[in-house]
Amino acid sequence: MLWHVEDTNLHLMGSIHVLGQTRHGLFPEAEQVYKSAQRVTFEHDMGQPPALTLLENVAGAALSTQVPPAVFASAAREWANLGLDPARLEQLQPWAAAFAIVAIGAAKRGIDQAYGVDKVLWVRTDQDGKERTTLEQPADALTIFALSPTREKVSLLNYATNPPSAFQNDMDVMIKAWHDHDAGTFEHILDHRLRMWPVGFEKLITGRNSAWMPDLVRLASDGIPTLVVVGALHCVGKDGIPTLLEGQGVQVSRVI
Repeated sequence: MLWHVEDTNLHLMGSIHVLGQTRHGLFPEAEQVYKSAQRVTFEHDMGQPPALTLLENVAGAALSTQVPPAVFASAAREWANLGLDPARLEQLQPWAAAFAIVAIGAAKRGIDQAYGVDKVLWVRTDQDGKERTTLEQPADALTIFALSPTREKVSLLNYATNPPSAFQNDMDVMIKAWHDHDAGTFEHILDHRLRMWPVGFEKLITGRNSAWMPDLVRLASDGIPTLVVVGALHCVGKDGIPTLLEGQGVQVSRVI
């Protein structure tokens, strides 16, 4: 999905963070915009690994003591099925365990962050010598999960493991929607996540969109051909970036 801010040199791409090795790459319209861009702006520095302190429980607070027994049993089962060290599971916060199970399970199916649109473009910008900027620090999104209410962290782990197919199915639906340029499906998924985890996802999507607005307006006004690459969920709905930009008095048109 791709938008253009009218009367500027700014394009906005709704990306997908994970893809299969055989299905990654840009559509022709997006490829042309990328080639013309002098600057590519990402959510955060994708070359900087996350701080482990954001992912882990405080010393002595094992995961099995932080969640209901049934939720931990499901998580431990899926962790074992992936062939992972059970001691490591105990060290993780519930949300971090959930995302680890989903990501590692997806990678075993050939769906990986390494093939995601933003990661591929991050590597390409370095190879192509393009200016590369970011909208936030790498820890910002992770901090939102780390500070989310305990009930939402536990719910996220339960959703990821009971049954384990739920999140995997969501991922498959999002990948298909990205290939189909289907903003409506992304909006449906966002609405579902806001209902399931209202505090965390309100901050993760709506809050960050609003926080990025000053930088996006500046990027649109300085005349430099720029491609902004953010997750597709940031681009849909009444609080999506295209709508918020229009609230700043500019016109935004959908390209694909």
